[in-house]
Amino acid sequence: MGKQNLAVNQLLERKDIFADLMNGTVFKGEQILKPEHLELISGQSGIFYEQDSGFKKALERRGDIRMKAALGTYSIILANETQNKVHYAMPVRSLLYDALEYTKQVQEIEKQHKKDGDNLQGAAFLSGITKEDRLSPVITTILYFGTEEDWDGCKSIYDMLDIDTEGTSADHLREYLPDYKINLIYVKDIENPEIFQTCLQYIFSMVKYNNDKQQLYQYVRNHKDEINQMDRIEMTAAFVLLGEQKRLAKLLESQNNYEEEMNMCKA
Repeated sequence: MGKQNLAVNQLLERKDIFADLMNGTVFKGEQILKPEHLELISGQSGIFYEQDSGFKKALERRGDIRMKAALGTYSIILANETQNKVHYAMPVRSLLYDALEYTKQVQEIEKQHKKDGDNLQGAAFLSGITKEDRLSPVITTILYFGTEEDWDGCKSIYDMLDIDTEGTSADHLREYLPDYKINLIYVKDIENPEIFQTCLQYIFSMVKYNNDKQQLYQYVRNHKDEINQMDRIEMTAAFVLLGEQKRLAKLLESQNNYEEEMNMCKA
């Protein structure tokens, strides 16, 4: 794991920060999630499958941050994968994470039926679950912080398939080929970072302006008090993502006037 991903994941392990990310993206700014709704769960998912030889083999994948959120009478699984580089197989990778999570839920329901001594019959016996059993929805977001290149990778399984894009045959195929799209959050494309209510507002804004040093330092100057209140983990994530540790630290500590700060921007 790169230092950028590590810094961001340490930040997102905090329930208030994770809730803010999901409220600002998945829930379009509505304050649906509260930190107390969230439970950090293992990012590792896996299943055992039987090979032709009869031996069982494990299929495992480790994700970044996963939280279980209680929403009234039901719960959902929210996951985030942090990327600082484009991943051209991301739709397949993300699909596998979600499929493993759903498979894990099915196995847990089946295990609970056995533990409770339920006498499943017919199709329920073959399936291991009943038709009344329900799974928790799984939503995975891809948080992309790339500052050197825009995301030019595929955003869905359809984008990766080698099929004609037009014609009757393509229409027939799509009828039977389910698509799967990734939920890409490209920080530089966030139009309104003010929708976030934690340090994400300032970190996302600084990343958004990172290619324009004058605008970046103007933003830092205008929000110096708020940024200075960020703690070590929050500031580390900002500095690592921006690659501006020395100059930003100097600006935040500086008591010089605006003209001196603008001169530093141009240096």
